[in-house]
Amino acid sequence: MRPFLGAARCCVKENVSTMPRKRGNGDGTIYKMESKGLWAAQLTIGVDANGKPKRKTIYGKRQAEVRAKLDALKNELATGSVIEPDKITVAQYILSLVETDRALNQIGDNTYLRKLASCKRIAASSIGDRPLQSVRPPQVTQYLIEITSCSNSVIAKDYALLARCFRTALDNDLIRKDPMRGTKKPKSSKATRKVRALTVEEQARFVQIMNNQERGCRYWEQMMLMLCTGMRMGEINALDVHDVNLTFRTVNVRRTVTKDQTDHAVIGTKTKTYAGQRLLSLTDAPFRILSEYMEQWQPNRLDLLFYDFKGHKVLTTSQVNLQFQRILEKYNVLDPAVPGVVSLHSLRHTYATRCIESGMPVKVLQKRLGHANIETTLNTYCDVFSDYENKYTEAADTYMQQLIPNAPQKNTARG
Repeated sequence: MRPFLGAARCCVKENVSTMPRKRGNGDGTIYKMESKGLWAAQLTIGVDANGKPKRKTIYGKRQAEVRAKLDALKNELATGSVIEPDKITVAQYILSLVETDRALNQIGDNTYLRKLASCKRIAASSIGDRPLQSVRPPQVTQYLIEITSCSNSVIAKDYALLARCFRTALDNDLIRKDPMRGTKKPKSSKATRKVRALTVEEQARFVQIMNNQERGCRYWEQMMLMLCTGMRMGEINALDVHDVNLTFRTVNVRRTVTKDQTDHAVIGTKTKTYAGQRLLSLTDAPFRILSEYMEQWQPNRLDLLFYDFKGHKVLTTSQVNLQFQRILEKYNVLDPAVPGVVSLHSLRHTYATRCIESGMPVKVLQKRLGHANIETTLNTYCDVFSDYENKYTEAADTYMQQLIPNAPQKNTARG
């Protein structure tokens, strides 16, 4: 399906044979409308019953935006896939928005694939195949009730995309009213399962097992690197041999493992966020791990540091997680009295928790973890910071007492 881009009411489905042979006057010229502060372009899309040319005007805030919409419309006309405004479904319009973002290079590979997944879910819902102009608040409410069975993360993504769909359609005069106006984002009916870090005792037991009974097991290096550096497993599996510099003891984190449209693992061009692209200094433990591993590293077609030679493919987080869970269960590593869920991502949380316990400034931790903003770091590890609030407060009080001696007590005796 070709995405529908643009919002003019005159857009109708035409066959290539009905298109005029000659280009209309000014066809495809992008110009600035000073009165509206917008860029615009016109394109002849067919002829009416009287043989007069029918033109479509495209608007945008930036010249590049209009150019992308114009190219997309030309492609639709060439394939005969232009859709009439009153027949555009919610799913079709949302897909057009995502494809436009991609054409304008406003979103990366990972974000694009996540939005396509949202498009797929919305298309399969009760509202997906409804024409935009026929959607009313009751249909929106029904859809919002349906997605309460999803996780809060999925709800946030799908809700935001649907809200943008109707808001943009209203701005482009495709609909008269926004059926989502005044609605609130629903909450998941699923119980929240918080991923926790390993306790100090659990971490010590895990490391002991990894250095003895499980030394040399599959994905040993990946799990230990995650524990010692806090890197995401997708980032670790996306490292190539050139990203590691043992001379300067650094690792260049510049991309992550993602999935393509066929759900196969591929190496993305970027990390999860822009801040995720970082140069990590190596402390002794991860330096030794990588030094030993590099001595026995085997070349592969992608020059990846870690590679699935058996399947001849990129390693996924799920593969490493299965091994991690096997070790936890086999050796009873976890304390059942400690609440929370332990997954492979817990190794990253464990690294961050130990950093906080050691007194690492939150700004430094933010950079090490590759968080886009400091609020993410504070919100993710707020419980750990709270646990150590009293410790830091007492240390600050002790320091202040050294600088400001106690004032002499007031003599209340009467003579």
